[in-house]
Amino acid sequence: MAEGIDQTPLPRPMIAEQVGALLTLATGFHEPATESRHRGQLARQILRRIETDFADPDLSPEGLAAELGISKRYLQTLLAGSGTSFVQELTATRLDRASDMLTDPRAGGLSVGEIAFRCGFLDPGYFARAFRKRFGRTPSEWRLATRG
Repeated sequence: MAEGIDQTPLPRPMIAEQVGALLTLATGFHEPATESRHRGQLARQILRRIETDFADPDLSPEGLAAELGISKRYLQTLLAGSGTSFVQELTATRLDRASDMLTDPRAGGLSVGEIAFRCGFLDPGYFARAFRKRFGRTPSEWRLATRG
C-alpha cells in the first residue's frame, strides 16, 4: 500500500484522515458521550446562528468558526455529521425567509430584488435560480400564486 502512495491524486493528510476514519469504524471505537454531546451543542449553535443572522451577506463559515474558536474544517465536520453543510443551511434558510416575505402582504411593496437583498442574497439572478430550483416557481410566480 505504501509503494504507490506518492502517485495518488489525494494529499497525504486526507488519506491519513480517511484511513483513521476507517480504523475507527472497524474497531467500533466511539467518542465519549460528553464529547458527542458537546459536538451536538456546537452544531445546534451554528444552526441557530444561521437562523438569526441569515440576512447578513458577510456571514461565512470562516467568520463563524473564528467566533466559536474552532476551525472552519471542524465547523464543516460538525454540520456534515448532521447531513448538511453551512452553505446548504444558509441558502435554505434564506430561501425560506424570502418565500415568507413574498407571501406577506406587509412586504407587498418590496420588489423581488429588495426581498432577495434583505434575505442576504447579493445577486438577484442567483436568488431567482435558487428559488426556482427549491420551490419550482420563480419568486414573482410564487408571489402571484399566493396572493389568491
